Amino acid sequence: MVCRCARAKGPGITLVPRLDHAAAERSSRCMNQIQRYIFRRIFLLSIGTLIVTGVLAMTTQILLYVNVMTSTSQSLMTYGELALMLMPKVLIIVMPFALLIGAGQTLGRMNEDSELVVAEAAGAPPRTVGKPLLLIAVGMAFVTLLSNNFVEPYSNHRLRDIVTEARGDLLSSAIQTGTFTKLDDNVYFNVQNVASGGELRGIFISDERDPASNLTYFAKSGRLVRTDETQLLVLSDGQFQTQNTKTGEVSIVRFQSYALDLALFPGGGEGTLYYPKERPTTYLFSPDPNDKAYRDRPDLFTKEINRRFSEWMYPLLVGLVALSFMGRAKSNRAARIQQSILAFLIVLFYRALGFYIEPDAGRSLLFGYLIYGVPLFGIASYAFLVLTGKEIWLPQSWVNVIARIWLRTRRAIGGLFIPGRRRSA
Repeated sequence: MVCRCARAKGPGITLVPRLDHAAAERSSRCMNQIQRYIFRRIFLLSIGTLIVTGVLAMTTQILLYVNVMTSTSQSLMTYGELALMLMPKVLIIVMPFALLIGAGQTLGRMNEDSELVVAEAAGAPPRTVGKPLLLIAVGMAFVTLLSNNFVEPYSNHRLRDIVTEARGDLLSSAIQTGTFTKLDDNVYFNVQNVASGGELRGIFISDERDPASNLTYFAKSGRLVRTDETQLLVLSDGQFQTQNTKTGEVSIVRFQSYALDLALFPGGGEGTLYYPKERPTTYLFSPDPNDKAYRDRPDLFTKEINRRFSEWMYPLLVGLVALSFMGRAKSNRAARIQQSILAFLIVLFYRALGFYIEPDAGRSLLFGYLIYGVPLFGIASYAFLVLTGKEIWLPQSWVNVIARIWLRTRRAIGGLFIPGRRRSA
């Protein structure tokens, strides 16, 4: 309701409040416009940051597969599909930080332009900033939950197929060229020559993936045999050696004929081994008892379930942290910078702690609880701060240390990238 003051007739002046419903509606509509304005700016900046940082992170991920892809002369379309399949995983990791940057940039600029000061002076409630920011955070949390349980398992499954096919081509390339070829980390393959009829001569395979033992295969000849279920490398007149990496003991087994299942090597056969991150969520709850990945490491299935149902909470946590530290008007520029740095450090701490807990969330019951408890504790803590209007400030001594480190970093970077710049003593 808006009150207007009317002048009464008579010798004196009397202020009489008069309710103006139309003005109240306009005020409410104005508040909605402010919320839409804040929502649009945070959303656009967050999406822009997500795209830029996502592309950079995705480029580093693609570089991990460049060796295999270039060695087998894969097409540009295959590279495009590879990048597309890497996208969900990368974007979900980057998304909370993109939200923090988008919220920080938007609210920081509104502080500099005194827009938040004017809004608060006009009587805008805290939800004016909180509602649009938390709506975006809830939307990102929902997208994360859907991606982790539906999109990402499919993309990881397809990514495994792409790399498997590429490494299968890499095996063919190794057979044709007769050079030592790296099939995977610590897996090497070599054939001296290929005789008429496709018979392989002088076969050597080194497999050092298992930290406990190293396997080495030698054979005078061999042949690739494809079955309905897998692809076999049938070795003839050879031996394989098993070396214990701790004791150095070597056991040698000679054979006249030995069938090596190429599915044991990444991309070697059609029977591809899929890991929990490449399986649907429904499969994780009821895996096939004969699944090799499940037999070897059942804890990975539990870990993956915990990850998929806990990661969606981080966008909510980031939204509350941003609202707690940057959601109010601050006229002091140093205070704004301090709060922004503190918000970033807190988000980084929580996310790093989550990454630290995740690998053991399937082996340890404690870590299984912590993977949910850490983000829930953060959400509850900063929701309390937002609702009560309390703020967290760094001690002044800490602020001075951070300021000195920041100034020295700026000077060091400036001295590296600005030619002829003199450093002060």
